Amino acid sequence: MILVFLFSLLSSNVYLLSAAEQKPERIVSINLCADELLLRVADTSQVQGVTRFEKSPEATAILKSSLGISQLHGNAEEVLALHPDLVLAGRFTDSATRSMLQRFQVPLMVLDVPKNFEEIYANFEKVGKAVGHRDKAEAQISEMKLQLSRLDLRGGKQPSTKSRIIFFQRGGHVPGAHTFEEAILQAAGARNLASDLGIQGYGMLSVEDLIIQKPDLILFPGDQGTNPSVEREMIHHPAIEKALPGIRTLNVPSYTLNCGSPSSIEAVKMIRDQL
Repeated sequence: MILVFLFSLLSSNVYLLSAAEQKPERIVSINLCADELLLRVADTSQVQGVTRFEKSPEATAILKSSLGISQLHGNAEEVLALHPDLVLAGRFTDSATRSMLQRFQVPLMVLDVPKNFEEIYANFEKVGKAVGHRDKAEAQISEMKLQLSRLDLRGGKQPSTKSRIIFFQRGGHVPGAHTFEEAILQAAGARNLASDLGIQGYGMLSVEDLIIQKPDLILFPGDQGTNPSVEREMIHHPAIEKALPGIRTLNVPSYTLNCGSPSSIEAVKMIRDQL
């Protein structure tokens, strides 16, 4: 039987399942973050392909449920060969690939990068509706909210003065206000030092300013705190070690930061434990 899916194109270039809500049977994801949401919500039998990434700890953690599913480079020809009835992509997925899929009238859902936990929940709801599993999406959302509430209970009464924490990335890049990193800090009960300094989105912070601000904790995303690099050595500059003796640092896995998902709660837990 030929299944016909009617999708509505929203202003955000996101297609959602029509009122008929028939489940698509051949779903492909060409975005690592979309992969995780899809694998958590859809039946494995519905998923025809996910993103191919190197066997890094981050990718392995996200794709641990994808055994037996085709892994793709994400080009349009490769996707079209699977005859998908729904493709999930990210806002920064190659525009040429997205245009080609639309030209062939392949139903395409484009997910934005969340800036807070509410937007994670919204992405889950979109994916759940599109794949015909609203119940699974709601279960994921409920579980995330439960875990976050348990962290609040475990932490007990919040201190009157919250710890001042900063994500310090290679080259002095720091996430400020209205970023997902800030949402993680807030969930952990901490203040985002970069936001306090007036940085909106992603900005820069010099070593001198870092010393002046004296953060309570410096966070290194991914392997930046361990792998040798010029930027990593900057934190061991004699001026910093003298001005900030015994400064605490923490390495936060990049997969907990790059894709808004249940994995992000791991970052909240790690930071909360430090506090």
